Amino acid sequence: MKPAATISLVIVAVLTTVVIQELRIKDLKKEIVRLGKLPTNQPVSITPEEILAGETKLPTPPGSPAASNAGIPATDEGPGTGSKPEVTPPAELPGLRKLPEDYPKPSEDEIKQAALGPYSALHYDLGLNNQERVYFDDLLRVRQSKQQELAQAWITADDEGREEIETQMETQLTGSDEAIRTFLRRDEDFELFAAYHAMQPERMTVAQLVPLMDQQGVSLELEDEKKLVAAMHEARMEADGIDWNSAEALQAVVTGDARKRFEQEWSSRSEALRSKLPEFLDEKTIEVVMAGREQLKANLDESLESAIEMINGLEDSPEDGE
Repeated sequence: MKPAATISLVIVAVLTTVVIQELRIKDLKKEIVRLGKLPTNQPVSITPEEILAGETKLPTPPGSPAASNAGIPATDEGPGTGSKPEVTPPAELPGLRKLPEDYPKPSEDEIKQAALGPYSALHYDLGLNNQERVYFDDLLRVRQSKQQELAQAWITADDEGREEIETQMETQLTGSDEAIRTFLRRDEDFELFAAYHAMQPERMTVAQLVPLMDQQGVSLELEDEKKLVAAMHEARMEADGIDWNSAEALQAVVTGDARKRFEQEWSSRSEALRSKLPEFLDEKTIEVVMAGREQLKANLDESLESAIEMINGLEDSPEDGE
């Protein structure tokens, strides 16, 4: 018989799986084009005040006529015949966030991981540099791992112990929020994070839906993907639903009729979502989206049943060593 701690780890893994969402190919291409326009032979002089005010202007992209002639004296033979200026490496963009003084510069692997992570789009919205991106993701990893650790302890605790652990979970989330707010410095940036983070379950769902839709020959523009994420989130809130890949779902499995709640939520969310989709999708795309959701529901059904079976086995199993 497996010890309780081992079984609880399996249950947490089932209900708190985090899907690492890779950037869509079209987003990568878009970013490559953007990066290709950045100058590689001119220093960038940008003050934090200019960035905050939105007044920053990038130098002329290399390859344009202006860039080809910049800094080269004209002669009777025409522009561009003078001596070439010395190439100056671009300056590092100034960091605007509050990092620990001893936080190390990230490795290439850490930078790549952040670029392909589920919060990559938010990194760009917040204007984070590479070091800030990696540190921000570290804060989120600590947040998630601590919640999973507490959820694991909650499974095997008695009623009094569970109340104490639930308090610890709330305290940990509050502390995590404060750490992120301190790092970002600006309240409006924290609100941007909070809104993005709240929709992460739906963003992960859409990331799984897209390949299923592609198989049906239906694709979404990036803006429509964002609208779909927002519509799914609104539908979940209207149904008073939870993220079924979370520690909150684990509590629902242990303390209530999770199967009944899941089915009721799913029905309510589907009804609410279908009423919102005609605002930005045609009927064919709507049908493909809803069919794809039903395919994903089968996976959630399986995970939920596995969790219920594991918990029942945990309740019936003898103590370690027996």
